[in-house]
Amino acid sequence: MQSAKIKRAIEEGFKVVVWPSYLEAKDINDMILKESLTPEAIQYIIKHNSYVGIRAQLALTEWSKQ
Repeated sequence: MQSAKIKRAIEEGFKVVVWPSYLEAKDINDMILKESLTPEAIQYIIKHNSYVGIRAQLALTEWSKQ
């Protein structure tokens, strides 16, 4: 279900974040509380895992295979 929303956002031209597979947390608050990530680390992850267009489609396809 969630990937359908992301797919629609990609089709509409939005930039999306495809979280790396090593993250177990489902949202940013959990990343801070459960995985002890700093805000700077989360910002880095977002910056390096944000995609638009065909690159976003490819990243989502790779993510969904995991």
